[in-house]
Amino acid sequence: MAVKGIDVSKWQGDVDFEKVRGAGYRFVMINAGYGRYISQKDSCFEENYRRAKAAGLDVGAYWYSYAVSAHEAEQEAEVFLQAVKGKSFEYPLCYDIEDKSQRGLSKKVIGDMVDAFCDKLEKAGYYAAVYSYANFLTEKVPVKCRERYDVWVAAYGVEKPPYDMAYGMWQYTSSGRVRGVSGDCDCDRAYKDYPEIMREKGLNGIKRKK
Repeated sequence: MAVKGIDVSKWQGDVDFEKVRGAGYRFVMINAGYGRYISQKDSCFEENYRRAKAAGLDVGAYWYSYAVSAHEAEQEAEVFLQAVKGKSFEYPLCYDIEDKSQRGLSKKVIGDMVDAFCDKLEKAGYYAAVYSYANFLTEKVPVKCRERYDVWVAAYGVEKPPYDMAYGMWQYTSSGRVRGVSGDCDCDRAYKDYPEIMREKGLNGIKRKK
């Protein structure tokens, strides 16, 4: 059975995560920032993380990419790791690859970027996933990457994503209305028991089950 969640960034402003949890949502994916410099860390990341945890929500994070090479993607991963240092996450750390600057890149370059970013996270002990909309995943991200890493797919206004491979999360709307969030909100469904995966494997700063 799918678990309901939302994703947030500084654009949602002041989120009341207690109300979000009260409305039946169980996890939140939080934007940690974008690009290759720590100065691009999301200004609400620390507060969103603290408040979501205090409300008893499970938490994951994502990093928006502007990279156009594997080297730049690796730099982004290094900054993402700085941003999340010392924190624990029950949900994946995701590479958000969708920017218009990347649409003209070859599938091989995109694959190299995904590998560079996600491998950096995995070597640091995190559960890495790739986020994008269904069409970009299918046309631009090599199959081997989509088999190797978990996928968080975006597709709106459909009964299921137009995506023919496995995915762990689905962002099904960007215009949801959720108690505790003012204005439009991205809403998600998770199909894996991510908190259990983290406990079983001892990933994302979560202690391994004994």
